[in-house]
Order: sequence, then structure tokens, then C-alpha cells
Amino acid sequence: MHLVIKNDGIGDLVLASGLISDLAREMGPVDLLTCEANREIAENIPGLRRCLYVSRDAIHFQRHLLRIGVPWVIGTPQDRRVLRELQRTRYESAICLRRFIRQSSLALMNAVQADRRHCAWLFPTNASSALAAQCSEGWRHFRGPSTGSELSYFRAFVQDAMGWTPASPPRLRCAEGLEPRPQAGRVGLIISGASTNWPADHWERLTLELAKDGCRCVLFGGPEAVELGRRLAARVSTVENLVGQRTFAGSVPDLGRVSLVIGNDTGMTHFAALVAVRTLIVLGGGTFGRFFPWPDDSRQTVVFRAMECFDCDWQCRYPQRECMTQVQPDEVLEVARRLLQGERVGAWVNLNSGSVSYQPGWRRGMTDAGGAATVVIRGGTETRSGQSS
Repeated sequence: MHLVIKNDGIGDLVLASGLISDLAREMGPVDLLTCEANREIAENIPGLRRCLYVSRDAIHFQRHLLRIGVPWVIGTPQDRRVLRELQRTRYESAICLRRFIRQSSLALMNAVQADRRHCAWLFPTNASSALAAQCSEGWRHFRGPSTGSELSYFRAFVQDAMGWTPASPPRLRCAEGLEPRPQAGRVGLIISGASTNWPADHWERLTLELAKDGCRCVLFGGPEAVELGRRLAARVSTVENLVGQRTFAGSVPDLGRVSLVIGNDTGMTHFAALVAVRTLIVLGGGTFGRFFPWPDDSRQTVVFRAMECFDCDWQCRYPQRECMTQVQPDEVLEVARRLLQGERVGAWVNLNSGSVSYQPGWRRGMTDAGGAATVVIRGGTETRSGQSS
């Protein structure tokens, strides 16, 4: 019996779903430990024995005890019940699928009983490196590159830990077996999102212009986007507003009928990419290249404007997130028109025609082995230009 710890966002779990399913197929019974908010996604990952649910961030270490070296964990009553169960259960192996790790994951790692334990964190976010090292003492620790796709990183992690490479793309039972039947001019807009959201005024302008082109827009999103959905539906009479009205599984038929999905880098967009025939993602720089596009998926295009402050983990140095606001609706509209006309558009559309350099993880001061690797973006490609001191 094995345990996978993946208590982060919905999109993260969708992205890792095929890999987790491969682990269950290759290793035998697998339990998944994830966030309560991920329940619908978790229960649709093929092959799992059971799922355990905790809060995402309510579980953390007691600060004053931590100062004296005592990693005492606090959390909700449900968190405490799961922690007690973890302490009573002995697993053959435990795998923590986090590259950017938070206190909640460290607390769960601290409670796990397993014969073999594997982790892959590079960047502690709301914890110190010393605390992360303390909680992962005795764990086999994979350290891969600081840039690149999360899915590619975790495939390399499993290769290192298990000796084989998972190859399945993201997959969920509720999205399997559907034959998409896209309707010409039908466009899905996924307007939800928190850290990665495109400005509301930009969504409004894009919706108006798509309507002028004769497109019928269908709005998707969670409870946080209900007000924006109402605003857009009030401005454009042809809009079909499904915001806050569908579960993930319940949105599958509607996603299968759109010719193009346009969305933020958010959980619903990841889910839509399982179903829709084509996905266009408005991408910011906070976690640039980590989540979209998926490796080896030719149906996805990201549109972005390269800036030298990329990879800030959304700790923006500007009053507003310039990497999002500077991606203009008319520029997204132009890419969308090309895709709707069947034009072959690559995975990357960089709206900045110049060459831009940035250092990954600059806020955290984290580097790859040998120094801080400078990443250069020319057009739509990203390459390492060498090491700097």
C-alpha cells in the first residue's frame, strides 16, 4: 500500500492525474492525500484505493513551539483526524509531489509512516528551508531543475524514485469516452481564477468583440466569478452564462460543444483542456511555463507578454500585475480568430517581439546547482543561456 501527497490546487491535481493513475497501476494500491476542495477531481482519478482530505493551508505548525524546535501541528478537526490516521497507518512508500512546498505539505510529511519516503521540493514558500529540511529528514530527496513544466518535473522524480517513467497524459474518468462535437463559432470563456486572473475589463472587451464576430460565448467559472459572469451576460445578449452552475463533470457536455476555450491558468481551464478540442490560455509570469502548456499536447496555445520579472511566484513588484494587464483583448482576439479559422498556431505566442531575460526563482534566491541560470525568451521559445554567479 502506497501514499501520494498532493494537497495543492485543482489545476495541479488535474495536471498530475495521469501520473498518479500510472503509480496506482504500476505499484498496487495507492491512497491519495489531497485538499477537500479537490474532492471531485480526486474521485475521478482512475485506479486509486481511497482518498483522504485535509484543508490546504489551515494545517500548519504552531509558531511559538516551532521556535524551540517542536514541530507541533494545528489544523481543523478534520485535519487532526486525518493526521491521527496517518500516524497509525504504515505504508510501503510515500511520495510527496510538490516542487514548491508549503507548511501544510511539510506537516503531512512529518506525520507519514512509510518504509520508503520520497520528496522533490525545491522551493519552500511559507516555510523556511531549515524547516523543510527538518521535515524531510530521512526522505529520499529528488532535486530537479528550477524551470520547466511541473508534469515533466514529476515524471523525472518518479523515474528517479521508482526506476520507470509515467507517460499517461492528464486523465479523469468523468472526461473519458466523450466524443467532442464542436459547434462553429461557439467559444467557451473560463473567467474564474484568483492569482492568475485576467482583468475583468479585458474579459468584457473580448466578449464584446467575439460577439461582433458572430461567436456565441459560453461562460464557465466558480463561485468567485459569479458577479463577473452576470456583468458579461448583461452586456452581451447572446452570452450563455454557466458560471457557478456546473460541477466539473456537469460541464463536460458543454465543453465538448465549443470550438475553442479561452481561459486563465486556473483549475477549470486545466479541466477544460481534457475535453475541448482547442484551448487558448492567457498566461502571466508568476509561474511561467510550469502548468501550461502540457507536455506533448498540441491542442494548447498560451499567449503572453514576456517580462524580465517572470517567475515571481505572483509576488508582484508593480501596483497591478503588468504581465496580465499588458496582454490586451485585441491581441487575444487575433490569436483566437486564427485558431477558429483552423490555422496552425504553435504552443507559445509571445506578444513581446524582443528578447527578454529573467532569473528563475529570483524572489526566493533559489538557484540550480552551479549558480543562477538565466532564462532567455526569444519569441515563443525559452532557453537557458548559461550560468551566472
